Amino acid sequence: MIPVNYLKRLLSISAAWLLFGVPAQALTIDTFQDSGLLSSSTSVGVTRTLHMPASGAVGGGRSFLATKTGTGIGVSRLEAAAGALGYTQGAHAGVATVTWDGDADPSSVKYNGLGGIDFTQDGASAFQLGLSFFDYPFNQSIQVILRVYDAGKSDGTKFSQVALTLNHYFDGPGSFVIEVPFSLLATGGAGSVPAPSNLTYATATTLGSNGAVDIRKVGAITLTVDGTSNAKAPDLILTPFHYEWSM
Repeated sequence: MIPVNYLKRLLSISAAWLLFGVPAQALTIDTFQDSGLLSSSTSVGVTRTLHMPASGAVGGGRSFLATKTGTGIGVSRLEAAAGALGYTQGAHAGVATVTWDGDADPSSVKYNGLGGIDFTQDGASAFQLGLSFFDYPFNQSIQVILRVYDAGKSDGTKFSQVALTLNHYFDGPGSFVIEVPFSLLATGGAGSVPAPSNLTYATATTLGSNGAVDIRKVGAITLTVDGTSNAKAPDLILTPFHYEWSM
């Protein structure tokens, strides 16, 4: 069963651009206005996939992958609707990924599929992702993992990955903007980003075997909700994914 708080929050999200106030401006990676839904198999270890055209997404579409990775009740469920990306998970371990790679095959990442987008255009300096809801069940955290691939390496060996650990409850009002500076993608190691209630989210940055992504030549992006260490039925809602510059 999907929690009432999660459904209420997902249905209430609108006017997503209000997340980004002056002086910052934002260019969109995905508005999440084009709807799509994918549930994992009830069988452990089976990955389900779905590709959907999306006019509000970079590359013209997005792909979903969802896997139930541990035994227990329910499934892992990923949904784009009404300007939000929702993830729910039963009382089991699970994981789900959104991929933007300009390719209609959801079963793999086309590492150069976006053709080398320059995300520093107009002085952009960070990725922004809104957090609208996380229930932090039984004080168990989950990770949100952003991976950005360099188009110059079609084998996917040149990338930067930032894993954010979400470790406290959040239910608005409104949404909180998680900002991942491009500088965080340049070198590996531990770091942090500001979080609600004057806290921070710990980050861990890892690089591909051929080094960090050149943010001026992006070939693909993935965003993963990793609940493989949380079998307490976590629920999460994220809002539009952007990159940002200051005026």
